[in-house]
Amino acid sequence: MINQVFVLRHFKTEHNISGKINGRSLNLPVLETSPIISDYQFDNIICSQAVRCKQTIDQYIIYHDTSEVLYTSEILERDMGIFEGQYRSEMKDKYPELFFDNKFDVFATPPSGESYEDFYQRVVHFWNKYSSELNGSLLICSHNQFLKMLSFVISGKELTNKKWNSFSFPYGQIVRIR
Repeated sequence: MINQVFVLRHFKTEHNISGKINGRSLNLPVLETSPIISDYQFDNIICSQAVRCKQTIDQYIIYHDTSEVLYTSEILERDMGIFEGQYRSEMKDKYPELFFDNKFDVFATPPSGESYEDFYQRVVHFWNKYSSELNGSLLICSHNQFLKMLSFVISGKELTNKKWNSFSFPYGQIVRIR
């Protein structure tokens, strides 16, 4: 049984800096890295298969004696459909009904993208699978939307757009969520 959960959002990409939507793009690299030093040792590490996440977890592995890393597509970012690679501001202007307080409405479905329900169920499936298969502490290196949804799933707190928009995970920093 997993008793502690820590998350690590990838370092910034060009899209993060320029206001473009990352989504599921696999080959988008980070702009720069820095060492990730932690006092915690993790029994399990799971990382998204996206290059930006692999480059980020590498900065943890270099400085820590660690177990193997499981790389999986199960924790890729939400599929943002035609929004991927587009400027957030342009998508907001073109599809205002899909935004809430200038941010994408978590309950909306981007054109040709992943619906809220599919995204939510994917995160629930991931958590149910690994929380029962693994033991000890867990570090998950993934993407902001995935990690935010995971934090809501684990906590059981009600999800609203206001709560969703009220926080983001910091780039390249380990944060305990359970």
